[in-house]
Amino acid sequence: MTVLVLGGSGFIGARVVRRLAEAGKNPVCLDGNPDLFRLEDLRDRFRFIKGDITYIEDIIAAIKEHDVDQVINMAYMLGDAGPQETVRIDILGMNNAFEAARLTGVERVLYASSIARHGPQEAFGDGTVREDDPGHPTTLYGWAKQFNEAVAGEYARRYGMTMVAVRPAYVFGAAPRRWGPVGASHMISDVALGNPSVVAADPDQRHLLVHVDDVAEIFLKLSQAPTVRYPAFLTGGHVTTFRALADIVRTFLPQAEISYSEDRRRSYDLVHNVDASRVRTELGIEQPPLEQRVLDTINAARRMAGQPPVG
Repeated sequence: MTVLVLGGSGFIGARVVRRLAEAGKNPVCLDGNPDLFRLEDLRDRFRFIKGDITYIEDIIAAIKEHDVDQVINMAYMLGDAGPQETVRIDILGMNNAFEAARLTGVERVLYASSIARHGPQEAFGDGTVREDDPGHPTTLYGWAKQFNEAVAGEYARRYGMTMVAVRPAYVFGAAPRRWGPVGASHMISDVALGNPSVVAADPDQRHLLVHVDDVAEIFLKLSQAPTVRYPAFLTGGHVTTFRALADIVRTFLPQAEISYSEDRRRSYDLVHNVDASRVRTELGIEQPPLEQRVLDTINAARRMAGQPPVG
């Protein structure tokens, strides 16, 4: 099976490419960024195309040239990219992925949505959030995700395509070169290399973390499934705070210097009380404990820097 991964050199996309290759699939990575440092050890097990998802012709050409069976879109602008870039990448780019698949007869499209589609936990009170609950986005990013899902639903209804959204929580993992999600990724990666870390967030704000490898595993299972019954899957994850996370880090790195800035510019207020039973019952996925994923992140960061593992 050949799977086209749009945004396949990115933080999550590269892990998806890796898991597909490890599972014996034929991943094709299309990305505007040719820096494949996350995939250097797999260079002979996937194909790379430099392309732009805002040009539907690039996607169609890749599908036809490599006889693609499925499309996975991981290409997206994180955070507050501004209105123009949000519409260009997050709306037009995503729709190009959908339409290119339709025009070329690709019947299954998997794509990254987000818990940002649901919005803050306060919109649900103490209630548990499930995939079918309404969205309450408060950012352009969240609104774009909700719009993507609405459009995907139309492709499923009109053309009989299998369109599946994965809604990750806050994703973390080793983030070398200061590139990747902020927050937990940078905090753990900094101290893993013996550097101090200053977190610009409320240390006691509860939020939902999911490890990047667990997100990639969900995409792999959805790609492998003979059929997919549902249009959306929450990843679930681990409810924690930065202070609690720091305590876990110090069990492996007792000398870790972690402090909290008075400039708490970033809020981690998205839904954290979620029901992720769908990924367990439909895909058979059980995520490792948070402690294990923290250690994995520490050692991945150290390995990338040429340092020995701990723990």
